[in-house]
Amino acid sequence: MSGLIKYLRKSDVGIVGPVTNAIGNEAKIDVSYKDLIMELTSENLMEMELFAKHYTIKKRGFFFEIPMLALYCAAMRRDVIDKIGLLDERFSVGMFEDDDYSMRIKKAGFKVICAEDVFIHHFGGTSFSKLHPDEYYKIFEENRKKYELKWGIEWTPHKQRNQE
Repeated sequence: MSGLIKYLRKSDVGIVGPVTNAIGNEAKIDVSYKDLIMELTSENLMEMELFAKHYTIKKRGFFFEIPMLALYCAAMRRDVIDKIGLLDERFSVGMFEDDDYSMRIKKAGFKVICAEDVFIHHFGGTSFSKLHPDEYYKIFEENRKKYELKWGIEWTPHKQRNQE
Protein backbone atom coordinates (compact mmCIF):
# COMPACT_ATOMS: atom_id res chain seq x y z
CA MET A 1 0.00 0.00 0.00
CA SER A 2 2.84 2.41 0.76
CA GLY A 3 3.95 2.15 -2.88
CA LEU A 4 0.54 3.38 -4.03
CA ILE A 5 0.05 5.93 -1.27
CA LYS A 6 3.25 7.82 -2.15
CA TYR A 7 1.64 8.85 -5.45
CA LEU A 8 -1.37 10.29 -3.64
CA ARG A 9 0.86 13.00 -2.17
CA LYS A 10 0.54 14.68 -5.58
CA SER A 11 -2.63 16.75 -5.35
CA ASP A 12 -3.51 16.17 -9.02
CA VAL A 13 -3.60 12.36 -8.64
CA GLY A 14 -7.11 11.12 -7.95
CA ILE A 15 -6.54 7.38 -7.92
CA VAL A 16 -3.61 5.03 -8.39
CA GLY A 17 -3.31 1.32 -9.02
CA PRO A 18 -0.55 -1.24 -9.68
CA VAL A 19 0.68 -3.14 -12.69
CA THR A 20 -0.38 -6.77 -12.76
CA ASN A 21 -0.22 -10.08 -14.57
CA ALA A 22 -3.90 -10.37 -15.54
CA ILE A 23 -6.08 -7.46 -16.53
CA GLY A 24 -7.65 -6.23 -19.76
CA ASN A 25 -5.83 -2.92 -20.15
CA GLU A 26 -2.45 -1.17 -20.09
CA ALA A 27 -1.78 -2.17 -16.48
CA LYS A 28 -1.04 -5.71 -17.67
CA ILE A 29 2.62 -6.62 -17.90
CA ASP A 30 4.35 -9.75 -19.09
CA VAL A 31 5.55 -11.93 -16.24
CA SER A 32 8.12 -14.70 -16.16
CA TYR A 33 6.74 -16.81 -13.32
CA LYS A 34 4.38 -19.79 -13.60
CA ASP A 35 0.63 -19.36 -13.49
CA LEU A 36 -0.29 -19.48 -9.81
CA ILE A 37 -3.82 -20.69 -10.52
CA MET A 38 -2.52 -23.80 -12.25
CA GLU A 39 0.27 -24.53 -9.77
CA LEU A 40 0.02 -22.75 -6.43
CA THR A 41 3.20 -23.98 -4.76
CA SER A 42 5.62 -22.31 -2.38
CA GLU A 43 8.28 -22.45 -5.12
CA ASN A 44 5.98 -20.64 -7.57
CA LEU A 45 5.06 -18.05 -4.94
CA MET A 46 8.75 -17.39 -4.32
CA GLU A 47 9.31 -17.08 -8.07
CA MET A 48 6.48 -14.53 -8.28
CA GLU A 49 7.84 -12.56 -5.34
CA LEU A 50 11.32 -12.48 -6.87
CA PHE A 51 9.88 -11.32 -10.20
CA ALA A 52 7.88 -8.58 -8.45
CA LYS A 53 10.89 -7.38 -6.47
CA HIS A 54 13.14 -7.12 -9.54
CA TYR A 55 10.46 -5.52 -11.72
CA THR A 56 9.45 -2.87 -9.20
CA ILE A 57 13.05 -1.94 -8.34
CA LYS A 58 13.78 -1.51 -12.06
CA LYS A 59 10.65 0.67 -12.44
CA ARG A 60 11.02 2.69 -9.20
CA GLY A 61 9.35 6.08 -9.55
CA PHE A 62 7.74 5.33 -12.92
CA PHE A 63 4.02 5.73 -13.49
CA PHE A 64 1.71 6.59 -16.36
CA GLU A 65 -1.76 7.95 -16.85
CA ILE A 66 -4.21 5.23 -17.74
CA PRO A 67 -7.67 5.64 -19.32
CA MET A 68 -9.34 3.24 -16.89
CA LEU A 69 -8.09 1.80 -13.64
CA ALA A 70 -9.54 -1.58 -12.73
CA LEU A 71 -10.71 -1.49 -9.13
CA TYR A 72 -9.44 -4.88 -8.00
CA CYS A 73 -6.65 -2.87 -6.29
CA ALA A 74 -6.53 0.92 -6.01
CA ALA A 75 -5.79 3.72 -3.59
CA MET A 76 -7.29 7.18 -3.39
CA ARG A 77 -7.57 10.05 -0.95
CA ARG A 78 -10.71 10.73 1.04
CA ASP A 79 -11.05 14.22 -0.46
CA VAL A 80 -11.38 12.67 -3.93
CA ILE A 81 -14.11 10.31 -2.73
CA ASP A 82 -15.87 13.22 -1.03
CA LYS A 83 -15.74 15.21 -4.29
CA ILE A 84 -16.88 12.53 -6.73
CA GLY A 85 -18.91 10.20 -4.52
CA LEU A 86 -19.09 6.43 -4.26
CA LEU A 87 -19.40 3.87 -7.02
CA ASP A 88 -22.49 4.15 -9.20
CA GLU A 89 -24.70 1.22 -8.21
CA ARG A 90 -26.51 1.12 -11.54
CA PHE A 91 -23.68 -1.13 -12.80
CA SER A 92 -25.05 -4.10 -10.80
CA VAL A 93 -22.59 -6.91 -10.06
CA GLY A 94 -19.62 -5.21 -11.66
CA MET A 95 -18.40 -4.42 -15.14
CA PHE A 96 -18.18 -0.75 -16.12
CA GLU A 97 -18.24 0.61 -12.57
CA ASP A 98 -14.48 1.08 -12.84
CA ASP A 99 -14.77 2.69 -16.30
CA ASP A 100 -17.36 5.04 -14.86
CA TYR A 101 -15.32 5.84 -11.74
CA SER A 102 -12.20 6.60 -13.78
CA MET A 103 -14.24 8.90 -16.02
CA ARG A 104 -15.72 10.70 -13.01
CA ILE A 105 -12.29 11.16 -11.44
CA LYS A 106 -10.88 12.64 -14.66
CA LYS A 107 -13.93 14.89 -15.13
CA ALA A 108 -13.29 16.23 -11.61
CA GLY A 109 -9.80 17.31 -12.72
CA PHE A 110 -7.73 14.51 -11.24
CA LYS A 111 -5.35 12.05 -12.90
CA VAL A 112 -5.90 8.31 -13.02
CA ILE A 113 -2.49 6.64 -12.86
CA CYS A 114 -0.84 3.24 -12.87
CA ALA A 115 2.30 2.81 -10.76
CA GLU A 116 4.97 0.81 -12.58
CA ASP A 117 6.79 0.27 -9.29
CA VAL A 118 3.92 -1.53 -7.58
CA PHE A 119 3.04 -5.06 -8.70
CA ILE A 120 0.05 -7.06 -7.49
CA HIS A 121 -0.64 -10.57 -8.73
CA HIS A 122 -4.25 -10.68 -9.87
CA PHE A 123 -6.20 -13.92 -9.92
CA GLY A 124 -8.34 -12.35 -12.65
CA GLY A 125 -11.93 -13.27 -13.31
CA THR A 126 -12.44 -15.59 -10.35
CA SER A 127 -15.80 -14.05 -9.44
CA PHE A 128 -17.11 -13.60 -12.97
CA SER A 129 -16.04 -17.11 -13.97
CA LYS A 130 -18.82 -18.39 -11.72
CA LEU A 131 -21.37 -16.88 -14.10
CA HIS A 132 -22.61 -18.82 -17.09
CA PRO A 133 -21.16 -17.21 -20.26
CA ASP A 134 -24.64 -16.16 -21.43
CA GLU A 135 -25.34 -14.44 -18.09
CA TYR A 136 -21.91 -12.75 -18.15
CA TYR A 137 -22.53 -11.44 -21.67
CA LYS A 138 -26.02 -10.22 -20.74
CA ILE A 139 -24.69 -8.24 -17.73
CA PHE A 140 -21.78 -6.91 -19.79
CA GLU A 141 -24.08 -5.64 -22.54
CA GLU A 142 -26.59 -4.12 -20.09
CA ASN A 143 -23.84 -2.28 -18.23
CA ARG A 144 -22.12 -1.17 -21.44
CA LYS A 145 -25.40 0.40 -22.58
CA LYS A 146 -25.85 2.10 -19.19
CA TYR A 147 -22.32 3.50 -19.41
CA GLU A 148 -22.81 4.77 -22.96
CA LEU A 149 -26.16 6.35 -22.08
CA LYS A 150 -24.73 8.03 -18.96
CA TRP A 151 -21.69 9.51 -20.73
CA GLY A 152 -23.16 10.00 -24.22
CA ILE A 153 -20.24 8.17 -25.82
CA GLU A 154 -19.59 4.82 -27.44
CA TRP A 155 -17.49 2.59 -25.20
CA THR A 156 -14.31 1.33 -26.79
CA PRO A 157 -12.60 -1.83 -25.56
CA HIS A 158 -9.47 -1.39 -23.48
CA LYS A 159 -6.09 -1.95 -25.06
CA GLN A 160 -2.97 -3.75 -23.99
CA ARG A 161 0.23 -1.76 -24.14
CA ASN A 162 3.39 -2.57 -25.99
CA GLN A 163 6.23 -3.45 -23.68
CA GLU A 164 9.90 -3.00 -24.29
